[in-house]
Amino acid sequence: MKSMDYAREAFVKSLFKPRTYRVGKVSGIGQAKSERETILDIKGRGVLKHIWTTHANKDRVKIYIFTDGRKEPLLSGFAHELALAAEKISNRHVPLGGYHDHGSVNLYIPIQFTVSLRIEAEPVDETGDGPYWQIDYMLDSEESWPLPQQVCENGKPKITYGFAPTPQQHSEKTATSFDEDFELTKASPHNIWLEGGGVIRRLVISGSDLDSLLLRIAFDCPRDSEDRIDGPFQVDAPLRYLVGEFNNACIERLGSKAIIHFPMPFNTRVGIQLLAAMDYGSFTEKYHFNIRIEYDDTPPPSESLSYFHAQFRCEKTNGYDDFECCAIRGKGHFVGVHIFDTGHDHGGGDNILFDAGADSAGQLHGICGEDYFHMAYMRIWNLTPFSGCPSHSARYRYHLDMPIPFEESFVFNWGSFASQPAKAVAFWYQEQPSSPVVSNDMIYKITGPFDLARIDDFAPGNPFPETAQGLPSHNIEKPLQSWRKTAQQGFVDLCHMHRRYIWPVPFSYGIILSEICTCAETKLWAAHSVDALIRLGCDDPIRLYLNDELIFTDNGRKQPDPFHLFKVKATLCEGLNTIRVVVANTKNFNWHWNGFSLVVEADLAEQDILFMI
Repeated sequence: MKSMDYAREAFVKSLFKPRTYRVGKVSGIGQAKSERETILDIKGRGVLKHIWTTHANKDRVKIYIFTDGRKEPLLSGFAHELALAAEKISNRHVPLGGYHDHGSVNLYIPIQFTVSLRIEAEPVDETGDGPYWQIDYMLDSEESWPLPQQVCENGKPKITYGFAPTPQQHSEKTATSFDEDFELTKASPHNIWLEGGGVIRRLVISGSDLDSLLLRIAFDCPRDSEDRIDGPFQVDAPLRYLVGEFNNACIERLGSKAIIHFPMPFNTRVGIQLLAAMDYGSFTEKYHFNIRIEYDDTPPPSESLSYFHAQFRCEKTNGYDDFECCAIRGKGHFVGVHIFDTGHDHGGGDNILFDAGADSAGQLHGICGEDYFHMAYMRIWNLTPFSGCPSHSARYRYHLDMPIPFEESFVFNWGSFASQPAKAVAFWYQEQPSSPVVSNDMIYKITGPFDLARIDDFAPGNPFPETAQGLPSHNIEKPLQSWRKTAQQGFVDLCHMHRRYIWPVPFSYGIILSEICTCAETKLWAAHSVDALIRLGCDDPIRLYLNDELIFTDNGRKQPDPFHLFKVKATLCEGLNTIRVVVANTKNFNWHWNGFSLVVEADLAEQDILFMI
């Protein structure tokens, strides 16, 4: 497909370069169901990157896109007709303009705005169970795009871009290559060293037993022995999930050949290790492969160098704690994920949490999973540079046109029903080669949900509630016991905690309870009294108590990107300190995301502060 070649050139080739913008997302159900509504209205400089909405054959919704205070829309028309017009755009700037698959509409046309962006929608006919919406955009971006032009041709919209002529391209230096045949048994990994800096541009592994391979790569690691690579490994995944059966701009599986196009910079050396997976074949069986590595032998400038990471995770899901696809410490940008065996979603979908301990703290939350893969109504197969669903049990999503930057931490959760053998490979670039993350997060005792009207009933003097007395209004009849939950890089995600009591399996359709509140409590011990800064992040009403004193309150925000970080000054007393958080959940622009982030900063040595419960 030409769009894959264009995406490889436009996005993948430079995917390792650091990013500095802020990502925004709106997700929801039912906007513009009965009347014309504003779906998104933001101020500032940025680029609209993607609009997804449901559009079954019977659905009829018009979209109007306004930029920079325009009185007339820049683009307007029926959603499916705009998508069909955008589908005809495919070039080195915009690999794929959009598509319509009779179940959903996708627009990938970049639309720059310098002052404001407003998107309105209007129902013209029956909208079924929707419309569902997901809109992705970036703020404070330095990207520059021409404005699209819309005309009418034979009664249908036609969209064009006024790109400048392509400058003459200078031919690039031919990449250095390494080519080797090798034999593997389970008892003997095969190691390859490339010395000196450079960028791996293409890694090709050929053989009849590709699913037996585990690929591990360590960048700029010590070389203490010819016979072993000790890591830590930044790439560590079975090839059957790292490549799978996908064919796209980043990954290709062509019969007995697996090709990886993700660029992989290194500064001094790279160690590549191939192993036979222990759960494949017999212990003495021999496997024959060929590996070809094409790479530039000069590393990029240090300010442009970040290291490729691909890590495999697997877990049996319980239906209420989201499947953690990755948890990262450090600075970098997230570029995508492969997800396998989670059922056909509707169990919650994507939940991205980043930078709890930094000013850039934020979260991005999808609806039911299909929207993350740009699909709807149980459809499969659409394969694009950005997403694809070859089957209900194997899907990919790449953030090629808008990688998600993070400053100090990143978590990608996937909401799934119970008893799914979930698997994932997450892809990102990081400022430094990383080591496995060791969790030092706080553990909370949590009780809920309670009716939202009770948010102030857990003030000082009231003991921590060990049970919630059920919510008949939400079909929860029995008393609910408290439980313990470990934070994830400072975030406490409560989206699907109600499934501890109801709907652990289909059919809940990803429902998240709203108009509720939840009580969470943790304790920390300090060697002496000390001033502290509590970084508290939330989108909905919240109350923060320290040692029976209310030290912060916020009533939330009903706006795009509602998550906000607050810096609360406090004093920890000598000995045991109790932190209690009461957080609400309401309908918002992030599909009912439920939770908070909390990080305590204090001038104490590591041995002088202890988090406990």
